[in-house]
Amino acid sequence: MTTTVRQQTDFLTDLKKFGWVHLTDQSEDELNEICEQLGETIFTTEVVVKPESKSMVTSARGLNFHSDHPKANYIVWFCYKQTDGGGLSILLDAEKAFAKLSPTDKHALEHIKLKEHKVFADDKDFYPLVEQVGGKRKFYFSFWLLNESDRENKSLLNFQEAIKNTEHVELSLKEGDILIVDNDHILHGRTPITGSQDRHLRRFWISKDTFHKQLKSTPMATVTLSVPEPISKERVEFLTNKRIDSDIASIDLEMVKMKLSEPKEGIGWTRDQVEDAEIEYKRYLHLTRHFPFPTFSVVPNKIMDTMWHYHILDTKAYHKDCERVFGHYLHHFPYFGLRGEQDEKDLKKSFEKTKEYYLQSFGEDLARNREADCWHDCEDRCWHACDDRH
Repeated sequence: MTTTVRQQTDFLTDLKKFGWVHLTDQSEDELNEICEQLGETIFTTEVVVKPESKSMVTSARGLNFHSDHPKANYIVWFCYKQTDGGGLSILLDAEKAFAKLSPTDKHALEHIKLKEHKVFADDKDFYPLVEQVGGKRKFYFSFWLLNESDRENKSLLNFQEAIKNTEHVELSLKEGDILIVDNDHILHGRTPITGSQDRHLRRFWISKDTFHKQLKSTPMATVTLSVPEPISKERVEFLTNKRIDSDIASIDLEMVKMKLSEPKEGIGWTRDQVEDAEIEYKRYLHLTRHFPFPTFSVVPNKIMDTMWHYHILDTKAYHKDCERVFGHYLHHFPYFGLRGEQDEKDLKKSFEKTKEYYLQSFGEDLARNREADCWHDCEDRCWHACDDRH
C-alpha cells in the first residue's frame, strides 16, 4: 500500500496517533528543531550505499521489517538525495500484527529475548521481544538477532506470518523529506535500492531521556565543572571482567573521560561514549603489552586512538602509567599507513591481525560505538568491525 503525505505543524499529535509522520520540504534547521522536541539524539548514521561494505544498512539490499536499538524511542530520517529506483521505506504497526495472534502465541512471545545491538557501554546481551512499558507494549524485533533456538519457535513463526499479512505503508522519501517513526511500536524496512543508488539519508536515534538535552541547554556561565572521583574498585573489577589485565584496568582515566565529555575543551561525548571508549582503549593497551612492537604492531581503531590522544595530553599521568604498565614510555607513531602504497597495505594487514588478536583475547569482535558509520560493524580502521548480519 502507498500512503499520502501527512503534513501539519503539530507533528507530535500525528506521531502519537499513527506512530509515524512524513514531512516534506524541511530544512536542516527544522530537522534540528524536530529532534530537539522529541528528546535527545543518542546516535547518528549516514545511510548511503557503499558497494564494498558488508553492513546491510549501507548495502543496496532490501531490509525486512525490524526495529532498531531499544534505547531509541524514535527514529528520524532526513533525505538529502533519493535513488531513481527502489529504496522505498516500508512501515508496519507491530501491535496490529500482534493482535492477530492467539493468547497462547502472545504469551509465548513475551518470554522470547533477542540479542541486543551492542552499541552503548551498558547494553544488555538480550532484550525482550515484547514488554510492557508505561501501560503499552513495546516491541523489539530484528530478524537477524534471533537466537538459533528460537528460529523455529511456532509462536514466533506465527508472528512473522502475521507481519507478512498485516497492511503496511510504502513511501519514497524525496530531498528535504523527514520521516519520523515510533521505534517502540512501528517496524520498518526498505525495498532494494536500484537505479543510480545515490540515495543519501541521515538517520537519528532519539531517546526520550532528556538528561543530556537539559544539560546542554544549561547556560555555559552557570555550569560548574566538577572534578570526578578517582576510579572506583567496582569499575576496576568491571574492566577486569572484560579480560583486561588488572593493572591496566586500574589506570585512572576519570579526568581524561571528563575532558572528552566537555563540549568545548573536549569532544562532547556522553557518559556512555566515554565509558565505552575506556574499555576499548584499555583493551588496546592490553593487546600492546601482550603482542609488543617490533614483533607486531597493534593498530588502534578510532575510538582507541582518540582516548589515547587525550591520555597523552596529561603528560605526567601518561608517563607514570606507561612506566607502571610497560616499564617504558609508550610512544605514539601517527604516520603508519601514510608512507606509500606498501605502508598502507602493511597497515591494513596489521589491523586485520589486530582484530584476530582482539577476538582471541577478549572473546568478542572489535567493540561497537555510537559514532561509527554503522551501529554494528565496519571495515578497516573505523570504530568497530563489520559482519554480515545487518
